[in-house]
Amino acid sequence: MDPDKDIQITVEGDTLTVSAEHTESKEEKDHSEFRYGSSQKAVRVPMPAAPEKSRRSIPVKRTTADGKGESS
Repeated sequence: MDPDKDIQITVEGDTLTVSAEHTESKEEKDHSEFRYGSSQKAVRVPMPAAPEKSRRSIPVKRTTADGKGESS
């Protein structure tokens, strides 16, 4: 999965939602394979009262095995 394209995290009020969708296809001369699927999980996270009632998106970035961000 590519975190930049396939995974989305949003926060709206006290609900955190993680959505993921994956599509992969492999075509050869006599054979084709398609793998796909989507998943969504929403959890409520108690938050202290805040005047802000907006929806936010949280960027997802791929990390290397040592936990540091990938170099471009």
